[in-house]
Amino acid sequence: MPETPEPPPAEPSPAGRSPAEPSPAPEPAAAVEPSAAGRSPGGPSRPTRRARAAVTIANQVNGPRRAAAARWRGWPPRVRVALAAGLAVLLAAIITGLTLARPSHPKHGGVAAPRVATIGVIAPMSGAFSASGQATARAVQLAVKTANDEQLIPGWKLRYAGADDASRPDGGARAADEFRADPTTIGVIGPLSSTVATVALPTLSAAHIPVISPANSDPALTGATAAPRTRPYPSYFRLSGTDVDQAAVAADYAVRTMGRHRIIVVDEGPYYDSGPTPAERFATGARALGATILAYRSVDGENPDPDIASIAEQIEATSPDLVYVSAGSDVAARLRERLARGLLPVTVFGTDGLLDARYLAHAGTDTAGDHATDLAAPLAGLAGARQFVQRYEQGAGSSPTPRPAMSGPASSSDGSAAPSPPPAQPSPSASPSASPSASPSASPSASPSASPSASPSASPSASSSASSSASSSASPSVSPSPEPRAEIPPVAAPAYDAAQALLRAAAIVLPTLPAVTSAARQAVTAAIGRARFTGVTGPVAFDAWGDLVHPVVAVYEVVGEEFVPVLVRRR
Repeated sequence: MPETPEPPPAEPSPAGRSPAEPSPAPEPAAAVEPSAAGRSPGGPSRPTRRARAAVTIANQVNGPRRAAAARWRGWPPRVRVALAAGLAVLLAAIITGLTLARPSHPKHGGVAAPRVATIGVIAPMSGAFSASGQATARAVQLAVKTANDEQLIPGWKLRYAGADDASRPDGGARAADEFRADPTTIGVIGPLSSTVATVALPTLSAAHIPVISPANSDPALTGATAAPRTRPYPSYFRLSGTDVDQAAVAADYAVRTMGRHRIIVVDEGPYYDSGPTPAERFATGARALGATILAYRSVDGENPDPDIASIAEQIEATSPDLVYVSAGSDVAARLRERLARGLLPVTVFGTDGLLDARYLAHAGTDTAGDHATDLAAPLAGLAGARQFVQRYEQGAGSSPTPRPAMSGPASSSDGSAAPSPPPAQPSPSASPSASPSASPSASPSASPSASPSASPSASPSASSSASSSASSSASPSVSPSPEPRAEIPPVAAPAYDAAQALLRAAAIVLPTLPAVTSAARQAVTAAIGRARFTGVTGPVAFDAWGDLVHPVVAVYEVVGEEFVPVLVRRR
């Protein structure tokens, strides 16, 4: 039988005992208090119930932050790196998106294109009244450029756009359609002609586009001829007086200051749908002051020569001491030339249509002593005129001169072509009291101090009241400055102030808006109505009807072949 293998020898135990020897019985261990961690010093690492309770309380006290940090430390390093990189990418994307979505603002380095608001001008850039139209355009361009340079409206670019109405109603209608179709139009300066305004305003008002005219004189445009009075165009304002103001001052000056009582009235218009013409208002006021109207003659502006010849014959037969002319410069100059050929020594007194360089150029020295009224104050008598004149001439590129008429097409401030209808000849009915275009002297020494006046009216009693106030301040023999300067048409200053009123209102409304809207236009209109500031022309404020609170009427005399202001009356 096989042999049984012997077992291997046993290794000694750690204590040096053989396996067969029994281990001594352990001695009883002394009791030990658990440590601060809740575990026995030599006990296992598993936490006790008390330790788990302590951890729970700590988590509740320190909040989610420490618990999240503990979980974060428990993740593998590679996971933590990947999560950190993903969070950084997400944060960068959020910041970039917010930057692109933020409206652009030059001061803050925005990258989006600025929002655009267009300031329109409707005026005669061509034709007989281009001097006034281009002066209006230059003044508004200056105001827009200044506003952009000064960042008047944060995040917005202001754009100028001019439209040539050629002082014709159809030109005004086209211009109004163009600005209504432009969604960026925030307001319009103009028109200058009251007849053009009558056609353009319904379109602009329907679109809630604010309109401020520096020269309209028809009282009906602000509802003055309605009974009871209503405001036909709630978004319309004018920075000038009316035919009522002009006719009353002219009648007072002609009768009381010049002492003229035998008068022939020549009327080319404008003929309004309601209310008397400027010439009819003058005749009413002169009669109320004791003058005799020897004849009242109308002139066809499209073919004036036959009427002018007949009027000259009547003047020769009746020997008036004054001819009052409500007409444009062309008709007035032809009449003056005809009177000179007939050696008829009579003074011509006219509306602002005479304030044109062409009247002086055509009639020459025969115009000496002639007079004209205007609804804009001469620059020489305005406190803020010096700075305005300097900036106006710099912006125009050269000093404007009365001869020849200022030239240059209207254009937008960003260099693109401005909307404009085709050039057309001026309408006779749109010409006289709507477009002052000439060159009264800007000589400081020729400007008298303004005199207060009661509110004038075309009615006999009101005209008499108006004529009784401050007429003694007028002087028909004021000498011009020995150093006459290049003249700027009187309408330039009120056009600049009109643009300022519009821009100030837009600066209140637009900054927080994303685009020009109908609601924005209505808010701008409301802000214009609340405007109160001192402009180049003096205090600027509008009444509830949109009329200027303190209108001005100036009287000019031709001295040394230029118009010199001899009276300035502010209501």
